[in-house]
Amino acid sequence: MLKLTTGALLETVANSSHRATPPALTAVLLRSHACSRLRARARQLSSDSRSNVDQPTTANDERATSQCESSSESRKNADTAPREPPVPPGKEECCGTGCSNCVWLVYAEDLVDYYKDGGAKAAEEVAKIPDPNVRQFVKTELDYILKSEK
Repeated sequence: MLKLTTGALLETVANSSHRATPPALTAVLLRSHACSRLRARARQLSSDSRSNVDQPTTANDERATSQCESSSESRKNADTAPREPPVPPGKEECCGTGCSNCVWLVYAEDLVDYYKDGGAKAAEEVAKIPDPNVRQFVKTELDYILKSEK
């Protein structure tokens, strides 16, 4: 399993073009995910120590936890920064297999997050998708997202 706390991976993911999320926000979200994993590990280590199981702890865990606390501040700042509208993924970014983390699903979620008008402007953006099969797929996902938010 890859460790998300390495700078190289964060930079690679933040610079990748298949995400509609702005690069700075992507890095913040990845750090947030890594932080939640570190907190879960800390809880596990704490419960293991209560059951008399010796688990080695490292200074890296403590340092990473302190980085998590400081990243929560940057996440608050990233939420208030003006964002650009989501960019639809290119043809080369979708594998077309219907995978569970499809770039078009991320695009639909980003549209709903960006346009807070109940889906009207998001639907206009979806109508601009040239491939009719992908357009219907994203429209269906958009409808599902909007229904689940109510």
